[in-house]
Order: sequence, then structure tokens, then C-alpha cells
Amino acid sequence: MPSTQKTENGFSLVELAIVLVILGLLVGGVLGGQSLIRASELRSLTTEREQFYTALRSFREKYMALPGDMTTATSFWGTNATCPAADYAGTATCNGDGDELINGSVNFDGGTGWQTYDPGEFALFWQHLGNAGLIATKPEGTALYTSAIYVRGKLANAVWIPFSLNPGDGISLTLNYIHINQDQTLLRPEEMWNIDTKIDDGKPGTGKMILGWYNVILSDPSACTDSATLDANSVYRLTSTQIACNATFTNM
Repeated sequence: MPSTQKTENGFSLVELAIVLVILGLLVGGVLGGQSLIRASELRSLTTEREQFYTALRSFREKYMALPGDMTTATSFWGTNATCPAADYAGTATCNGDGDELINGSVNFDGGTGWQTYDPGEFALFWQHLGNAGLIATKPEGTALYTSAIYVRGKLANAVWIPFSLNPGDGISLTLNYIHINQDQTLLRPEEMWNIDTKIDDGKPGTGKMILGWYNVILSDPSACTDSATLDANSVYRLTSTQIACNATFTNM
């Protein structure tokens, strides 16, 4: 009689081992690729910062004024139909007030994000630099920040916003989250420390790279530093892997 015994097929231990090795290589490749992308984005921060400040210095040398604060801008690029304008996508512009500050009228809408009602010189800063051919990026806005007051950075979700507080202090560029929410951050403490050490003093509370945004310290600096208060003795919390830091750069 013919045999009725069934033959069952399956993976051998060697085949299973090969599959696991391949999966491990794929996962490792994906994670390694993500690390390379992140490293490239972080390197772009210092490059962008230097490009913007180089453009700022070139603008001031050529026009003898700060971009955004320039009182004769419309003589060079035409007058926007409505000043202050809601959109500065074109070249038609508005004049600044010449007070050596970059400012506008903004309001914090309790927990949902910064909203601006008069973008003022925040937006004009970028438009004037673009009109002068010194930067290629265009200012933008979001549903929260409704006017074009920032330019996008290469770091995911990052935007750059200019400001200054006192005449003669120079211009600061704050690196902010694209949704402009007070509690949203972009960098891990180690990443912030790494950049700070390369371009500055490696301290979160002093120098030309400091912790915070729009001259406002994060609501909980202890997530990024060693204490809830920020001063010259503060250090980065390097043991933390949490994305807990934002940065402000100055041209001092």
C-alpha cells in the first residue's frame, strides 16, 4: 500500500537565523539613517545662523540701516498697499521706524500659541534681506502666527524669528518650534551643549547662544539644565535624552 505519511515543510534554524540577521541589519540601517539625518540638521543650525548674520552685516553696510527697521525701504522696493501688511511674499514693502530695534505688536494667546496682530519689523526683517538679494528663503506664517514673521530652518519643525530689545545690542535670532507654542522644544540637552561648545562658551545662561526663545526662558529650564533658574553657573543636563531645549543666538 502507498505511504500516507505527510511531509511538513518549515524554516530550519539556519534559515531563521539568516532572517533575523537581515531584520537586524534593516533596523540598524533605518536607525543609523535617522541619526545621520539628525546630525546633518544640527550642523545646519550653525550654518544658517552664520548665513543670516553675514546677510545682516552686509545689509547694514550697504543700506546703513537694519533690515526691517530701515526707514527708506519703500524708496528701493515700492510701497505695500497696506502697511503694516499681512503678507510680505512680494517685494513691495513698508518702512521701519528707525529706532535700531526689530519689533512688532504681538500677543500670547493663553496656551494655544503666539499670535501677532501687527507683524511689523519681525516680517520686514526677512523681506528686506530677501529684497536685497542676501537670503533666498521667504518669510512665512501659520494659523497661530498668522503673519510672515519667520523663515523655516532645516531642522525639523524649526523656524527663525529676529528680535532686539535695546538699541546697540544687535539682533538676536531665536530658534523656535514651528507652532510657536511656549512649551514646545527642539533640542536635547546634549545637542544644545554640543552646538554651544563649538560656537560659544558651552553654558546655557551666557554668551551668544543661550537657552530660551524670544528672550523668554523656558517654562521649565530644569528639563534642559541642572536647576529651575538660569544663571552664569547653570550647566546642561547631559544625562537627559528628552527634547527639552530651545535656543536664542545673538550677533555679539
